[in-house]
Amino acid sequence: MTFIKSKRFQSGFNLRIVAAVVFLALLTGVWQVSMASERLVQKYQELAKLAGFEFTYGDLEIHSADSFTLNDITLIRFGLEDPVKIKSLKLEGVRELSGNGLAAQSLQLTGLSWDGVNANREELIISLREARVDGFYMPDPTDRQAPFFLFDNYKVALNDLFVILEGNPVFGIPLIAGEFNRSDNSTKYGGFMKASGLKVLPANFNDNGNISRQLKGLGYDTLNMDINLEAVWDLESGLLELNKYEFDVADVGAVNIQMSIGGYNEELAREMRASNAEIQSLPADQRALASLKVLESMGALTLQSLKLSFRDNSITDKLLTRQAQAMGQPVENMKAMLPIMLSGALASLQQPQLAAKLIGAVEQFLAQPGTISVGANPDEPLTFAEITGMATSLPDLLIEKLNITAEAK
Repeated sequence: MTFIKSKRFQSGFNLRIVAAVVFLALLTGVWQVSMASERLVQKYQELAKLAGFEFTYGDLEIHSADSFTLNDITLIRFGLEDPVKIKSLKLEGVRELSGNGLAAQSLQLTGLSWDGVNANREELIISLREARVDGFYMPDPTDRQAPFFLFDNYKVALNDLFVILEGNPVFGIPLIAGEFNRSDNSTKYGGFMKASGLKVLPANFNDNGNISRQLKGLGYDTLNMDINLEAVWDLESGLLELNKYEFDVADVGAVNIQMSIGGYNEELAREMRASNAEIQSLPADQRALASLKVLESMGALTLQSLKLSFRDNSITDKLLTRQAQAMGQPVENMKAMLPIMLSGALASLQQPQLAAKLIGAVEQFLAQPGTISVGANPDEPLTFAEITGMATSLPDLLIEKLNITAEAK
């Protein structure tokens, strides 16, 4: 009987020990996860300082060893009075990288707002309802060895971005979305970025009515726009191809930029990233000179090709009609005058062949507005340093080497 009691006592004692050990293990695990999460947050704070920001937060929710949420964030840009407020920021699959680098499988942000004043001391409010980034990567910007890309696939989506000036909405975008993906086992990345349904309300600009009055005279109270960007970048060869960078305004027109640049490899991109981070740590009066040095490092980049295009969506006829009415002239007279005015402006270049190309394209476009384009297609790529130098000392040679084209269709 005593043995049985003793055995019962011993068993209960063992169970209590096991329970205590399990509890302590769980508590230690939770503490370790908590410490790891707090350490990661501290690294984010250090990264923010390197970029010229400082942030604080209200509380930290820990979901797992590599996932947490920060609530009630205050983000302050050094030198500015008004902070950015963020309701919550959730990161999943977080991992530490070299230096102050961090990465996460995903980032979700809700409730971003900034309530401050612009340069004219007018009340300005910027708000973003939510955002998500898949493939969030923040390398230590001073680490020149950190890869420029960490993931093979990146996605971003921002929902409901609004700008309010003096209580009046002036700008809104329901969706900004993009993807950037690595080609199979290569150093080439390609993707797109688009802003859909962008709405601008010029009538609410505080510019003494100049812009709104002019646009209203052309029949525009609201501007509806889509922005689309498509690009491919080979990190090893340094070839960056901007296949489309288009601003398409409904019932107005679309401007598109296409460009191919050589020499922008990953090594140069990492160097520029580090240099820009170092500039942020300098006193304000030293940043301009340091920025010029960074620009000088881009002098070896080469221009492979460039094309600027404008597609008419009705603005051309409206402008011609309004200008003709103001001058008391028929629209056809205006169409005839513009090529003559352009010819006079181009005379100083002393490039008759180029002038003929441009004037011919303008005449064709005015006769039937569609798309007009001007391009540069050098037989041999020109470095940016060469272009800058020839532009000031040998403009005729530069025009010749750029092999400028013009067309309308």
